[in-house]
Amino acid sequence: MSAYYKNPLLILTVCGLLLLPLTELTGLTTTTASEILIYAIAALGFNILLGYTGLVSFGHGIFFGVAAYAASIIQVKLMPGFIITPMILSVLFTTILGFGIGFLSLRLSGVYFSLLTLSFAAMTFYVIYRWTHFTGGEDGYGGMERPTLFGIDLNNQTAFFYMVMLIFIAVVFLINRLVNSPFGSVLTAIRENSQRASFIGYDVKK
Repeated sequence: MSAYYKNPLLILTVCGLLLLPLTELTGLTTTTASEILIYAIAALGFNILLGYTGLVSFGHGIFFGVAAYAASIIQVKLMPGFIITPMILSVLFTTILGFGIGFLSLRLSGVYFSLLTLSFAAMTFYVIYRWTHFTGGEDGYGGMERPTLFGIDLNNQTAFFYMVMLIFIAVVFLINRLVNSPFGSVLTAIRENSQRASFIGYDVKK
């Protein structure tokens, strides 16, 4: 744990995040800073696939987009005024979707795996684009609210930024623990030589 806190890159990242709201002076708004962190969270997840496991997937945006739509639809249609529960339910829904897509995609490898993930991404885009009465189509889905959470009004852009920042730091922490665990070593072994990893007893298809 002490080595984790001595990581200079992590310390610099946290310091930079704390200073981001002040960068409005340079033309970067707090809203933009929040969006950067949100996309950074998606990039961290993609890095596990490509950077650590060596899987070239074109379908990562599926889970990013579906989770956003699911959280919005659940809140607007079922739980107006709530934000935590819709987010949790959207993560559960997207996890189930991920297991389904992963089960099919990991039957293949190499370029065939990449093409299959690309086809899933194209299919998801088409469904969302055409299912206008449910997803809003090309107009997007609006109406999601930012309620008061623990006495903090999330409509305040600075407060919302710090909430996103805390989530980002938590994701960095969890991913750091993951990639430095035995499971992370297996991911790296799959990237380096999947056949050798399977020979020593790891199911690379899972």
